[in-house]
Amino acid sequence: GFSPTVTLLALPLVLAVLLSYGFAIAVILSTVTVFVRDLAHAMPTANQVVFLISPIMYSQTLLPPGLTFLATVNPVAVVIEALRDITLRAAWPNFGLLVVHLVVGAALFVGSIFYLRSIEDRIVDVV
Repeated sequence: GFSPTVTLLALPLVLAVLLSYGFAIAVILSTVTVFVRDLAHAMPTANQVVFLISPIMYSQTLLPPGLTFLATVNPVAVVIEALRDITLRAAWPNFGLLVVHLVVGAALFVGSIFYLRSIEDRIVDVV
């Protein structure tokens, strides 16, 4: 029961935030996993914790007032809330918060690439 609205134009920005964090986390974890092999076994548990602390199955409005700050620094929560605004509420998301998260995610991605480049000579020896 929903029809597309003009707010769908904000979808690429939301997806860019999600992709920037996803790429950054993927590069840094794959780089560190070469040296700390047990990290691969901890990732399913970490994924479940991130899923539970992010308002995916519940609304952000159900959080106590003291924990609403955590929903603004959690990139998954920001993306989920923006997707709800765009698709379900036909409202514009918080562009300021999305841009801040996009800049932080892009900086983390660039930093993870620099870290990978700095230790890639040692990766060859370990693998």
